[in-house]
Amino acid sequence: MTQWVPWLLILLTWSEGAPEDRQVVKIEVAVDQQECEKLGEDYVRSDKLSDGVSEAQASSRFGFVCSAFPERESFNAAVERWKAQLREAPKPE
Repeated sequence: MTQWVPWLLILLTWSEGAPEDRQVVKIEVAVDQQECEKLGEDYVRSDKLSDGVSEAQASSRFGFVCSAFPERESFNAAVERWKAQLREAPKPE
């Protein structure tokens, strides 16, 4: 049996004056680590990220992080916590 673990590409932006104030601008799923890193490098080198970016963000820096998708048990546990939150949420009248 082949086990496939997708990777998450998380694209970030930050201002040169405040690098600690990073913002996520895009998240994509990649087939594997190699594809994730290539996609991230392609985005950072291209002008794809500047589409729809405000003038204040135009001088921003862009970067990316690749991370293996969480294990199935972790993902399923998060789904169960989310379902519990939905059950406990006040119902609209």
